[in-house]
Amino acid sequence: MTTKSSTFSSVISGSPMITSEKLVGSENYLSWSASVEFWFMGQGYEDHLVTQEADIPEVDKVQWRKIDVQLCSVLWQSVDPKILHHLRAYKTCFKFWNQAKGLYTNDIQHFYKVASSIVNVRQQDIDLSTYIGQIASLKEEFLTVMPLTTDVGDQRIQIDKFFMVLTLIDLRPDLETVRDQILGSSSVPSLDDVFARLLRISSTQTLPSDNTSDSSVLVSQTNSRGGRSGNRGRGQRSHCTYCNKLGHTRDRCYQLHGRPPRTATWPSHLIFSRLSLPVPPHLRVFSNVFRTGPVIEPEKLPVHGSLVGPAVEPLLNR
Repeated sequence: MTTKSSTFSSVISGSPMITSEKLVGSENYLSWSASVEFWFMGQGYEDHLVTQEADIPEVDKVQWRKIDVQLCSVLWQSVDPKILHHLRAYKTCFKFWNQAKGLYTNDIQHFYKVASSIVNVRQQDIDLSTYIGQIASLKEEFLTVMPLTTDVGDQRIQIDKFFMVLTLIDLRPDLETVRDQILGSSSVPSLDDVFARLLRISSTQTLPSDNTSDSSVLVSQTNSRGGRSGNRGRGQRSHCTYCNKLGHTRDRCYQLHGRPPRTATWPSHLIFSRLSLPVPPHLRVFSNVFRTGPVIEPEKLPVHGSLVGPAVEPLLNR
């Protein structure tokens, strides 16, 4: 009769390999863990991933330990050497497996990446089958970082963690440094901690008062648009967190929101002419320039869709 130990020895003889894709971190933990589970199930030793040595009857411990050590050595070979030093201290399959799971499923930066992908998923130009495949993949990744649980306390922690990440996803560009600091924390902060930190920062920032003059606001807007007379340097260009391009922010991203409709703007001297008002001196030069070209009667110019504004359009149509 063939014993389990002899079967195991024949299976792992030579150079056993769980997967050719070594574990490098949270970015490939999902595929790596699936390969490990399949391999252990194929060997008939999946119980070594979920059972501690202390739970094994004393009479079976020697044989159990012998098999577990050989299995654990195979696990070591499936991990990239750069991160193996984090896991080398765990010399049983159970401890090794759970430590890797704890490291790479509680990774707040990976969770942030998954949540951002879910929030920003769009079909756009891809075909429907590819889009559905992306949704299915995101679901699997989400369940990896947010596994199902029946424990009410764990559910509250998960909900708190999800909304903490959701808070960070769409922060203004000037708060990106704070977001990076929170994501780089050694421990995952609670939602209340993140709220408190953001509110403290908000209370120390100087906001423009309501009585700010129009001219100062105009100057501020002009400089922020990168005028030649402004002090804007190359290192201060705005950055879009959606398409990762420079020159605009997420709230003005054409890839995310689409391009605005194109509308025509009436020349100022034509507006004054249509309203039967005298053309100011500084606009008369433009009036003379237009007279050198084809004559356009203001009455025949379309009003619909212009940028004159709702307050002026009724006057133009009288």
